[in-house]
Amino acid sequence: MGRQLPRVSEPEPPEIIEAYATLFEGLDQLGPGSTATRQAVLAHLELPPNPTIADMGCGKGTASRELAAFLPTARITAIDTQPDFVERLRSDRITPLRADMAAPPLPPASLDLVWCESAIYGIGRSRAFDVWHPLLRDGGLLAFSDVTWTTATPPAEARSFWADEYPAMTTPAAVIAELEAAGYQLLHHLQAPRSDWQRYYAPLRRRLAILTPTATSPLATVLDIMRREIAVFDHHGDSYASTWFIARG
Repeated sequence: MGRQLPRVSEPEPPEIIEAYATLFEGLDQLGPGSTATRQAVLAHLELPPNPTIADMGCGKGTASRELAAFLPTARITAIDTQPDFVERLRSDRITPLRADMAAPPLPPASLDLVWCESAIYGIGRSRAFDVWHPLLRDGGLLAFSDVTWTTATPPAEARSFWADEYPAMTTPAAVIAELEAAGYQLLHHLQAPRSDWQRYYAPLRRRLAILTPTATSPLATVLDIMRREIAVFDHHGDSYASTWFIARG
C-alpha cells in the first residue's frame, strides 16, 4: 500500500520516504479506494448537521475532497505529515494540517467523524484507537479501512509478503474485537471490491515501467517492493481485502 508514513515498528529513513514520493509522483491515489466505496461507507454514517471531520493520514487528499463534495456542510481537517500533500488542499471547508496522526493537535471532543483511508497501518490500530477516541464528541464516529485476510489459510506467498510489510494484518473479526476492547461500538463493516485495488495499481504499473530502467538504490529497492506487492495481488488478491469499519466512540 505504497507507504507514505513510517511503519509502527521501524520508522522509514528519509531516503526511503523520498523514494516512495518519487514512485507516487503525479498520482492521487495512495492506497486502494474509489468514489463508489467512499459513498457506500458514507451511506452507513449518521452525522449531525454541519459535521466536523478529521481525515487522518489524508495523503494527497482524494478522500478529503470527496468528503467535502458529498457533505456540503462539513468542515474537514486534512492531516498528514507531508507538507506538499496537505497545503494544496486548502479551501473554504478543508483546513490542511501538517501533523502526525498519532498526535493530532486537535481539542478533545471536537470531532463528529474521524476518517482514515488506507493509512491506519502507519501508526497501528491500537495506538490509533487510543489517540482518536478522546477527539470524538458524544456519539462521534470512526470510519477507517485496513487490509484484512479473507481466509483463515492464506497462501504462503501472500502470508510471507504481508508478514514483512504489515505484521499486524489480521482478520475482520480480530479488528472488531480490538475496536470493542478500546471502547468503540461497531456499527458496520464492509469489504471493498477487488476493483479498488486494480484502480490503485493501474497507474503504479505504468510508473514502474517508466522508472525501473534507470532506477538506482534506494528507489530501485522501493520499486522492487511495489512490484512484489502487485505480483502478490495478481496471484493471491482474493485472500485479502480492504475492509472498512464504522464504529461509534
